[in-house]
Amino acid sequence: MIVTVKTKGRCVFADKAYKKDEVIEVCEYITIPQNQIEILKKTIINDYWFGMNGDQGDALIILGNGSLYNHSTSPNMIPAMEQGTFWFVAIKDIEPGDELVFDYWYTPHFHVESSLQIVGYKKNPNNS
Repeated sequence: MIVTVKTKGRCVFADKAYKKDEVIEVCEYITIPQNQIEILKKTIINDYWFGMNGDQGDALIILGNGSLYNHSTSPNMIPAMEQGTFWFVAIKDIEPGDELVFDYWYTPHFHVESSLQIVGYKKNPNNS
């Protein structure tokens, strides 16, 4: 659930419990070419995009809740990328009402299989 917190702005909070290694959300993303980033910076979207390769690459706008998740150096999830989607995976148990956060400086792995293996996630019919 999205809540506006006076000291932080928009925040996403868990509306259910998540177990470690559970997929929280799979989000599509839009790529903004690097030559359009200066234009992007002059819009309200400036607060919601992520840079690829620091300032040297394209910008991404993650759809769903992806661009609303806040930064934390004590994250409870990590992102993984795979051909047009960002997977957010719990790295610890999360209780209802906990804010969902990830470390913006964490470099997402570019293949879901390898990323999810790192956090112990195994693809099977019970995981969605």
